[in-house]
Amino acid sequence: MNKLQRLAERQCANYDKEMCLPIDAPCVLSAGCLRCPYFERSVLPAEQKLERDYWQARGTVYENTVICKRCGLAYTRKSNAQKYCEECRGDVTKRQKREQNRRYYNRHRD
Repeated sequence: MNKLQRLAERQCANYDKEMCLPIDAPCVLSAGCLRCPYFERSVLPAEQKLERDYWQARGTVYENTVICKRCGLAYTRKSNAQKYCEECRGDVTKRQKREQNRRYYNRHRD
């Protein structure tokens, strides 16, 4: 069972035992290729990372959305110079600071 199906099971008000109540048929998310407007509007926004992956897999790109240079996921840019998503930013900053300190140490050791 994929993450979307688990999210639908836990949080979708229309989901009951692998069935979609309004259409009285199996949940369209289990098919994998169909879209559920209720799920996209009401349930999916609660999980930002999953929502990003969902729309990226469908080829949807928003005006302020860019691809992270490190992990390759789409994210919403908060400034014009931002290159990394929030999850990667801390790791990249630590790595860059370590490299900067190492270069400084190597130049100034006597």
